[in-house]
Amino acid sequence: MRLVFRADAGIAIGSGHVMRCLTLAHAFRDMGTEIAFVCSDGPGSMIDRLREDNIPVSALSADRPEAIDALGPADVLVVDHYGLDARWETSARDATGAQVVVIDDLADRAHACDVLIDHNMGRAPSDYNGLVPPAATVLTGPKFAMLRPEFAASRPNAMKNRVGRIPRQLLIAFGGTDPDNWTGRCLESLASLPAAGSLDVRVVMGPSAPHLGAVRRIADTAGGQVTVVSDVRNMAVEIASADIAIGAAGISALERSVLGLPTLLAVTAPNQAPGSRALVAAGAALCIDPDDLLDSISRGLEHMRAADTLAAMQSAAAGVTDGLGTSRIAETILAHGR
Repeated sequence: MRLVFRADAGIAIGSGHVMRCLTLAHAFRDMGTEIAFVCSDGPGSMIDRLREDNIPVSALSADRPEAIDALGPADVLVVDHYGLDARWETSARDATGAQVVVIDDLADRAHACDVLIDHNMGRAPSDYNGLVPPAATVLTGPKFAMLRPEFAASRPNAMKNRVGRIPRQLLIAFGGTDPDNWTGRCLESLASLPAAGSLDVRVVMGPSAPHLGAVRRIADTAGGQVTVVSDVRNMAVEIASADIAIGAAGISALERSVLGLPTLLAVTAPNQAPGSRALVAAGAALCIDPDDLLDSISRGLEHMRAADTLAAMQSAAAGVTDGLGTSRIAETILAHGR
């Protein structure tokens, strides 16, 4: 069997689409399945990262994202791209004869697919009524989050080690690129908060993040209280070591949830808003206000550092997902192919 993934990454859109496809790709490669990617080239594309993992990649010029000829033969085509819809998926199926699996977050357009996955909290299969064929299998909710196996593997120890621990380690992570510099803005806010002086701050950014240099300069003025790392390959270790976090919603929020890490959430893209509200409603996170960042971070940290509150948020976060969604999705795809 050959799986072909169609997904893009970039400075503006971040790395999330490619990273979650890469997680699923590794699961299938471990089963002995042939995998390949088709990605648009350009700054932040992650094509080099894929090739470092010995994954074949066909690079498209940025002006032809709808190209189908680069797909090659495929038994399963996995599409994770906001710019593609049922028209493209129908043409791709006609060209390859492949089973079509769509990964979506928006529920805003029609898809010609056999399987659709939307792992966002609060999403229901009925949200895709009329948008997918009647016979399509629709998998929704964090139960189907595509997370790397190290998250589920780290879950027991991470939860055990957090019991009764005084919060001292703060993780700041806003995805691979953070084009709006949430990281820098949060660090500047923390520098104005006396209560944050007892926290050791660890910042994780991608190597192509446009504000990485500026963030490092801010860290240099923090007297060793702030550490900045980039190109992290095992995010589970970073999350397991932290007591509280400030970060983006989306897939990274679900990574933190597996390990029971309470978070001050920022909605960095409109499609993250429903899932963010659901995480807050579940008691797993609090939202920060971009128009009142200093005060909302101050109030959030004060709230989270209360022992009873922190324990309740840890439990709520861990209840969001167990981190085994990738294997559930793989089983579904294999069942469709039989």
